[in-house]
Amino acid sequence: MFKSVKSKAGRFCMILATGVLACALTVGLAACGSSGSDSSAKKPDKIVFAWEPSNSGSDYEGMRDSMAAAITEATGIPCEIMTTTDYNMTIEALSSGQAQIASLGADEYVEIHERNPEIDVAFVLSDKEGKLNPVSYYSQIICRDGEQSKYLKADGTFDYDKLKGENYSFVSLSSTSGYVIPATIFAQKLNYDNIDVFAESGEFFDKVVMASSQPLSVYQVASGNVNLASCDNTSASAAYNVVSGTNGEVGCVYEVQEGLEGELASWAGTKFVCVESYPVPAVPFCINTSALPKEVVDQIIDYMTSDDVAANKDIFVDPDNPAHKSKYKQNKNGTVRFVVADDSYYDDYRELIGKK
Repeated sequence: MFKSVKSKAGRFCMILATGVLACALTVGLAACGSSGSDSSAKKPDKIVFAWEPSNSGSDYEGMRDSMAAAITEATGIPCEIMTTTDYNMTIEALSSGQAQIASLGADEYVEIHERNPEIDVAFVLSDKEGKLNPVSYYSQIICRDGEQSKYLKADGTFDYDKLKGENYSFVSLSSTSGYVIPATIFAQKLNYDNIDVFAESGEFFDKVVMASSQPLSVYQVASGNVNLASCDNTSASAAYNVVSGTNGEVGCVYEVQEGLEGELASWAGTKFVCVESYPVPAVPFCINTSALPKEVVDQIIDYMTSDDVAANKDIFVDPDNPAHKSKYKQNKNGTVRFVVADDSYYDDYRELIGKK
């Protein structure tokens, strides 16, 4: 389905150089049980739940605390939150056992699971019907409102040739939606053999910024520091409101929210537009099964995919209630939940990045 493109040897050197052999997806109760069933790990005094930068901001503090409380409810073991400022910090924490569970991305699984099969996925987010859907969210290309015509063909589709020489923001080299997917598709569309050319200033793009988080990639466009940026439509949505269209779809218009902290605070009301969009599989919640006994792994999976968690309004929040922010929005039918998947769920993604 996709043309295979490669990264030069060393694309993940930053991860591997720190000894990171991280997040994987051989999901499901049986899958986690199979790799963790012979684990000699003792029940820990605490469980550490690590979050990647896009979900480590203050806006999601209530969500993180609620997830930790659910883990404690499931296992009877106190769960502490670890926030990070770099994706590789999250990966290393999980791989080393400093954290036993983490929210990561599909790319970490495909690239690193084969090197450390004891790190498995415990659960993923369902679709609106409560089912496992091949598309969970979207990787967007955004630009400031009013500039979109520069990057569109006469028929309204995105013109990849117009990317060359522009200033561009990605999230990080290890971000599935914020680098790997868009860069891979750029290589396919523009006939490059690898994606490294898109990561360095002065190569394909005039300037490349690695923003370090999804909202900060939005900032790079809103502030005018770059012409275009990659970001998702979930973590990045903590920074914007939808003005028109559907979040994540081409043509959707956004504006930076009021009342934000940090770099985006000065850009409230700035509008930007989604000019291209790619489907992304669900984000895996990964467990280091060598750091937890099988009994505890099973308890986490059973409870986090239960009706009780799906009904937890501090995790799956009412989208019309701004009092509590969460990455996970419940619908009117109450059907959104965490669900189990298996390894084949990521086969399309493997094909996309040339791993199948």
